[in-house]
Amino acid sequence: MKRFWLVLLSLGLFTAFNTSAFAVDVKLSGSYFAAGAYVDKLNVVKNQAHSEQSTALYFQKLQLRTDFVVAPGLSLVTRANIMERSWGAARSAPGTTLDTGSSATRAENENIGFDYAYIHYNSPIGIWMIGYQNDHYFGTIFGDSSTPEGRITYILPVGNFKILAAIVKISENSYSAVNSASTQTDSDFNEYGVAGIYSGKNWEAGLLYLYYDNKTTRTTSTLPNVSYKNKFQTLQPYVKAKFGPVSVQAELNYYFGKNEYDAAGSTDKDISSLAGFIDVLGTFGQFYIGATFAYVQGDDDANDSKVHSIANGGGGRD
Repeated sequence: MKRFWLVLLSLGLFTAFNTSAFAVDVKLSGSYFAAGAYVDKLNVVKNQAHSEQSTALYFQKLQLRTDFVVAPGLSLVTRANIMERSWGAARSAPGTTLDTGSSATRAENENIGFDYAYIHYNSPIGIWMIGYQNDHYFGTIFGDSSTPEGRITYILPVGNFKILAAIVKISENSYSAVNSASTQTDSDFNEYGVAGIYSGKNWEAGLLYLYYDNKTTRTTSTLPNVSYKNKFQTLQPYVKAKFGPVSVQAELNYYFGKNEYDAAGSTDKDISSLAGFIDVLGTFGQFYIGATFAYVQGDDDANDSKVHSIANGGGGRD
C-alpha cells in the first residue's frame, strides 16, 4: 500500500508539472523608475583620463512580475527587466556575459530580459518551486548577493517552523552544441542546501547549511597548483529580534572545505573563512538611530596552504 501511494503521488506531481493551462488568472506587479544624473568629473584624479570630462543622462527601468495562476496553489511565475537603459544612448552590443544579478545579458535587459521563470506549487506535502528563481540570499541581508539561478526548492511548513531544501545549478559546462570548446569531463558548479527557520512572536532564528561543488576552477594546464576542484561548505546561523522600539539582527557565516588540485604531487589547500555582522536600530517617532558592525576575514598569504578568503564570504552585493 505504501508503494502504491508513492507511485500515485509521483504521478500526481508529474501531472501537475506537465498539464497544459487552458484557462489562467494573471496577476501583474512590478516597478518603474526614471531618473536623471549629472557627474561633474568622471575621474577625480587630476591629469588622468576623463579627469576634466562631465556627463549627464536620463535613464529608466521597468521590472514586471507576472503570475499565471493555473489552478489554486499552482502558478507559473516570471519576472522581466524591460528597457533598462539611458534615453537616446547607444545600445550595448549583443554578447553572452550575463548582467550582474540577472539571468539576462546587458543587451537583453536594454530590451526585454527575463530573470525568473519557475513553477510555484503548493502540494499536499509542501511547497515546490522549480525553475529560474532568486538564489544567494538567506536570513539577514548580510552576505547576500541575490541572483537568479536554475533551482529546485522545497519548503515544508510545520507550525512556526519551516524546513527548506534546494538544489542549484550555478554553472553548466558540459560539452554541447553551444559549448564545443569544453575540455573537461566535469567542470560544473552545483550547490546543495538545507535550512531550518523558526518564527516567534517578536523574533526569528534560522540555520543554513550549504555544500558547494565548484569545478569551474579546473583547466587543462599541466602546471602544478593550477587546475583544482573548489569544494567547501558553509554554516550560516542568524537571528532577528525586536525589543520595543529596538530591532536587533545578527548573522555568522563560516566557510570550510578544501581546494583539491588535479596535478600529481600538488598540495591541497584548506579553506577556513569567517564573516559576520550585528545590526541594532532604534526607531523613536520620526527619528531613528542605529549602528552596524561587520567583519570579513581576508587571506593572510596567497602562497601558503590556507585559504581564508572566499568570494561570497564577504558583505554581499545586496
